[in-house]
Amino acid sequence: MAVNCPVRQSPICPIQHKERAMRSRTIWAAAYSFSLLTVATTGRELPAADVTKAQPPTVAVSLPVQRQIIDYDDCSDSLIVGAARPAQSVKIVPRATGYLKPAPSKEGLEVKRGDVLFEIDPRSYQYQLELAQRKLDLEQARLKKATSDYLRAKERAKAPGTVDQLDLDNWQAAEDVAVASVDVAKANVEECKANLGYCHVTSPIDGFVGRYDLAPGNVAIENQTALATVTSLDSMHVDFWIKDQTLQRLRGVDKNGRTKPTKENGFTILVGLYRGKGYPYQGTIDFIDSDVHPDDLCPGTHARAVVENPKSNDGVRPLAPGTQVQIRIPLGKPHAALFVARRAIVGSVYPGSVECDLFVVRADGTVERRRVGIGVQEDGMVEICSGLKAGEVVAIDGIEQLQPNLKIRPTVVPMPIAGEE
Repeated sequence: MAVNCPVRQSPICPIQHKERAMRSRTIWAAAYSFSLLTVATTGRELPAADVTKAQPPTVAVSLPVQRQIIDYDDCSDSLIVGAARPAQSVKIVPRATGYLKPAPSKEGLEVKRGDVLFEIDPRSYQYQLELAQRKLDLEQARLKKATSDYLRAKERAKAPGTVDQLDLDNWQAAEDVAVASVDVAKANVEECKANLGYCHVTSPIDGFVGRYDLAPGNVAIENQTALATVTSLDSMHVDFWIKDQTLQRLRGVDKNGRTKPTKENGFTILVGLYRGKGYPYQGTIDFIDSDVHPDDLCPGTHARAVVENPKSNDGVRPLAPGTQVQIRIPLGKPHAALFVARRAIVGSVYPGSVECDLFVVRADGTVERRRVGIGVQEDGMVEICSGLKAGEVVAIDGIEQLQPNLKIRPTVVPMPIAGEE
């Protein structure tokens, strides 16, 4: 049998009743605050806040700059690299033998043609010259006697039977021998003078004297001992590789094989220091090899250009023997091209890049990310070869925050000048 035991309810104490009341008030306060927050976020002021956030951003835009340029062959995908070498280089070898005296000039300096570089002890050559001069005096005295004997014989021969014809012929021959002996002695004197002059070793060209190869006190041997090397610096030769395609354009051959004259711009090159800024020097191609060498990457041939190398205001020449240079070959006539500042390019461009992206602003104020072809890159400006027309506007500031089809408030400003990044 089940027994129902009545449950005894414990009475609520005043303290517990107070705590329950406080919890109820807290719950109601939280509910009230949540309702206020809901009203604030869903009330009538919401559209105004959204309108403020949706205002189009202000973006600086510019028109591309038009310039007259010339097409160049700098390989687009790689630079044409060459090496400078002296147009003339002469190894100094003495034409006299003797002990080398202290040089009147110092190595490592520029000299003029005819400047004395070395001196060889001249005493032995001076003795030879004096001896040759004495021999000349002797032969001249013999000539004088032979001439006098012949003249007297001729006078006596006027009287019949006084002088035999054979004797007269002998006196005439003796005079002729004396004349020849004098000529030989004179030539010997001139030779000795030349040998004495060779004791002063001079520079045959204007140029730079390299390191001396023989110290004073050593014996320099005629036509054998190398003393130094003089290289010309006023003009330099630049050797480089020219592509077959470029060679055909220089020679005036078009795509159909027809030849057209290009003398006015076909054989001029622009030269700059390797990986340097710009091409400040100009040269002329003076030699192109006759053979075109096959190459999987760049078939072409060897070429050489002459580049003037004047001194700057501080006396320094820009090109030294062995300097690596980069080369541009102008092709065709000047034509109009569009340029934008490098800062308008989306992302990065590198030497040899052929494409990049721009943000072009449409008429309705929205932006379009467009792929364009690029060409020359110099002085902070990039040539736009294709994909952009004159009169179209491009964004130049804040392009990192732009997205395709985003509406903006364009502010037209001048395109930044070259070099302003």
